[in-house]
Amino acid sequence: MTRFIAVLLLSLFLMTPAKVAQSQAAPQCEIKELFNRRGWRIPGLSSAKRAEAPHRYKTDEGQDLSLDVLKPVSPADSVILAFGVAGPVGRLEIQDQAADILKIARYTISGHVFAYLVSAQLVTITDKKERIGVASEEQLYYYDPDGSGQFTVMRFADEMQFKPVIPDWVKQSKKALTTQPTPGMAPKGHR
Repeated sequence: MTRFIAVLLLSLFLMTPAKVAQSQAAPQCEIKELFNRRGWRIPGLSSAKRAEAPHRYKTDEGQDLSLDVLKPVSPADSVILAFGVAGPVGRLEIQDQAADILKIARYTISGHVFAYLVSAQLVTITDKKERIGVASEEQLYYYDPDGSGQFTVMRFADEMQFKPVIPDWVKQSKKALTTQPTPGMAPKGHR
C-alpha cells in the first residue's frame, strides 16, 4: 500500500511542472478580422445570381434587414485565409486558398449594401487540374465599416452563433435617407 501511495505521489509531482508550464505558455493569437485599406474582393460575387427570394428580418435596433442569397455561376475561386505559424511568436501566414464558393449572402438595410457572408468549400487542385473538396468549409464575412463602398474588413465567421456586424453608418442610415442627394449623385454608402 505504501508503495502505491509513493508511486501516486511521485506521478503527481512529475505532472505538476508540466501543468504549470502549460498555464504559463504564451496566449494563443486570436485574430478574428483582417483589414485591407483598398477593400477585399468578394469571392464569387462577380458571377453571382440571386438564388432565392430576399429574406426579411428585424435588427436589434428595429431596422428592416434584407438578406439576399446569391449563387455564383462559376463556383471556382479562391479565398484569403490567415493562420498562426509555429515558430516565431506573433507570426501570421496569409494564404490564397483555392475554394468553391457555395453561396453568398448579401446584407442590406435601407437600400445600403453593407456586408457579404461567403460560404466556401476549400479545395485542392490535382496535377490533372481536378478540384477536390477537402474536409473544411469556411465562412468569411466582409463588411464596409464606414460607408465608403469598400469592404475593407474581413471577419472569420465560423462561430456557431454568428451575428452580423452592422456598422454605425448603417444603423443611422434612416436619417441619411431623409436628406436629399445632389441631382445625379447617390447618398454616401448608397448602392
